[in-house]
Amino acid sequence: MHYQYKHFSAEDFAADEHFQQWVLQPDDALDQYWEEYLMLHPMQKQAITEARQIIRSVKFASYELPEEDFQQIWHAIDQNTVQTARKRQPDSSEKVRTFYNWRSWQKMAAVLTLLIVATLVFFVINAYRKVEHQTAYGEIKTVQLPDGSTAILNANSTLRMSPNWSTDESREVWITGEAYFSVVHTANHQKFLVHVDESSTVEVLGTEFDVAKRRGKTKVMLASGKVKLNLKNEASLVMKPGELVEVVTTSNKYTKKTVDPATYASWKEHKLIFDGTPLSEVIILMEEIYGVQVEIREPSLVTHKMWGSMPTRDIHDFLSGISQSLDVSVTKTGNRVVIKNK
Repeated sequence: MHYQYKHFSAEDFAADEHFQQWVLQPDDALDQYWEEYLMLHPMQKQAITEARQIIRSVKFASYELPEEDFQQIWHAIDQNTVQTARKRQPDSSEKVRTFYNWRSWQKMAAVLTLLIVATLVFFVINAYRKVEHQTAYGEIKTVQLPDGSTAILNANSTLRMSPNWSTDESREVWITGEAYFSVVHTANHQKFLVHVDESSTVEVLGTEFDVAKRRGKTKVMLASGKVKLNLKNEASLVMKPGELVEVVTTSNKYTKKTVDPATYASWKEHKLIFDGTPLSEVIILMEEIYGVQVEIREPSLVTHKMWGSMPTRDIHDFLSGISQSLDVSVTKTGNRVVIKNK
């Protein structure tokens, strides 16, 4: 049964009856089931958290009838029942018909209740539904955030966020791929949180930084200001401008080094600046940015290093730059790129 929830979004979970029962009427069996699910699918933790918030935000107005009024109503019903019974005794067929009519009303009431709940969940889901911005291979896009901050999305990236941000809650976005953020500071010092994956979250007050999540690694580069990188094991790193932290998602291990922010974030200007970058790393960038598959005919080439600036608007110009820089043959056929010695 776990498998059916593997690719559920927060909206899917919120609309699921089994999940709703766990949130609203939990018991030991339900707790065990969903705890096991989270252990097997830790990547779904964020979706489940959002779904629980959606369901709990559905409020039903309740009215408690005063005891005196309740007794009066019950007495009237009881008296009416006695008088009706004295007038005539229904035959067995009428009793059966009355019973089934009552059961029909019960079923209709149950269906109506489900429709009301489903409608409420639908509207709440739409209120919580994330706005999503995506870039295609080779595309760079600037996104204006609700608070006036900006995010520049690199190619093959996705940014998700709520459509409206409250002034008394943290500002939150979810990123896959790479984005460069320029965050404004608010008067009430609201936190700005960038959720990268289940292993790390970037916490910001006001700053410029780059976040990349690709191939099981998260990279955070701070250009200016101050950020705190919160890791899964509850450890946190306070970064300084010019620092780059790389986190391996599976092990949560990280490395930190100093880089030139302008060089590292040069992709915003549709170029990449290399300073002794191994071809092996350049290949990863090519595959992520352009969506191509790269084949190296001579394994020794992967250790060759590149220097200089390469334009990224057009893949053919980029490949030509590699060919000239390393003095190698680079050919592209369809979605496949082959690099070999001349």
